[in-house]
Amino acid sequence: MSGTSLGSAANMPSRSEEATGRYVCAVLAGLAVGESIEASENLTELLDALEFFLPSILADAFPSPWRHESFDAFRLASARKTGQHQAELLGLGLLISDQAWTPVHVVIRVAPGVGGVAWVRCRVGDGGEGGHRMTRLPYGADETSVLLDSVREHASDIDWAYSVVREAPGRAV
Repeated sequence: MSGTSLGSAANMPSRSEEATGRYVCAVLAGLAVGESIEASENLTELLDALEFFLPSILADAFPSPWRHESFDAFRLASARKTGQHQAELLGLGLLISDQAWTPVHVVIRVAPGVGGVAWVRCRVGDGGEGGHRMTRLPYGADETSVLLDSVREHASDIDWAYSVVREAPGRAV
């Protein structure tokens, strides 16, 4: 697991981080802690931003497997507001390299008014007995809904292949 800082040396958020922060704020607006985040244009935009943001933090922590990997889409099993400025997303991410689904769990805390992400935890892939390998279910496979349900029901039992925690000290909330 990695614990490095978000943003550049000047603590400026990247474009994908800035977009992620903006859309997390948008999807959380008007929700009470514990409420589900419903499908919306802002949620779609957030997922689009995460396709770029998550691979960048994973590549910092795990350069070899993530340098040339990214996400092409997400299917959510659940999305909810878990804190005043915090969202949790659980589901599947579609890996761009082989168009295969793998489990993904993301918790994001934003720094409203400052811009960007204050803290994020990203976990990807069911590591299984081999550690850094990931469940990869081909796009369009009949079992995709079964895997999505399994992630929802057994998230606490998943042995995540990749896990990274990042924070931006100047943006703590």
